[in-house]
Amino acid sequence: MSVICYPFWYFAFHIIGKPIETSTFQVTKGILAGNNQIVASTSNALWFLLVLFLAEVLFALFIKLSHNNKIVLFCFVAVSAVLGFLDKANPRIWHWNVALTAVVFLYLGNCFMQWYKKSRLMHSQHDASYWLKIILDEIVFVGSGTVSHILNGRISMTANKFGHSPFLFYVTAIAFSLAITLIVIHIPKIRVIEYIGQNTLLYVGLHIPILRIFERAFPDIFLDYKFSIPFAFVLYFGLIPVVMLFKKFFPYVCGKPSELSSKPIFVCKFVLVAWSAFVPCMTVFSRFGVNIYDPLIMALSCAVLILLSAVFVLVTSKFLPVIYLQTKKSRVEMKYVKKSGEI
Repeated sequence: MSVICYPFWYFAFHIIGKPIETSTFQVTKGILAGNNQIVASTSNALWFLLVLFLAEVLFALFIKLSHNNKIVLFCFVAVSAVLGFLDKANPRIWHWNVALTAVVFLYLGNCFMQWYKKSRLMHSQHDASYWLKIILDEIVFVGSGTVSHILNGRISMTANKFGHSPFLFYVTAIAFSLAITLIVIHIPKIRVIEYIGQNTLLYVGLHIPILRIFERAFPDIFLDYKFSIPFAFVLYFGLIPVVMLFKKFFPYVCGKPSELSSKPIFVCKFVLVAWSAFVPCMTVFSRFGVNIYDPLIMALSCAVLILLSAVFVLVTSKFLPVIYLQTKKSRVEMKYVKKSGEI
């Protein structure tokens, strides 16, 4: 996803406005390290996926080691929280110190779901008294979260910064999480919102690179926070066709297997590789003194790019099909299905 977003990043920070001094090497290093800085990350929100991955692995390990003992599990989580606080505000590879803090929220979410499945919220009749209680709970959660946020000041989960007090940090997070959870539990299912929720990966990866382009092109409008919410609605609903395109032609990007024997999918792989490699290749050519703005040189450079992309797709499809979420076994199965005429 970071590689796919690289051309968007380059367009925003090198074509629009005053170019920033960031090399391809720095960007590559930022991608591998999970950097969330604007100047060295092609898609700033992807740090969240790294933290979520590490936190889920760590929490699963805690559950396994605790052997269903709730006290032992609580102690593991508490130690993780303390270690996360002791290493606050330090940039780490993959933000592993943030994962130590994030484990607390996985634990709390797990406790909440266990309680919710047994509670009146899930099984009771939604009468007038029930809705009154829900409204009062919402007021309490939003009110306490707002007060604790004001007292605590600005925090940053990305940088593992807790504000003035770690206690207020957790109070704010828990209060607003409960408030949002109660709302989500009770709102009716809306297909378009459900579709966005089911394709969060693409939204996390793509929305900020696109936002950066608008911010750099029209800073007076898109850096003004009063336009943030309207633009968020436009951006999130506007990305639906893009998501549909990715799911149909680039399914492996969304975590779905692809058909190596399908010619359209093969062409789509080539297009995606060429798109992702365009900026790095042109940067390398220019570093060797090639004038890529000359029409003839540009045509030759594009020809080389096309050739390299085609070779890459052919080699990886044959020897590294796993990067397209395709195994050799499933290739044999697809040949069998194709031969037998089954759908």
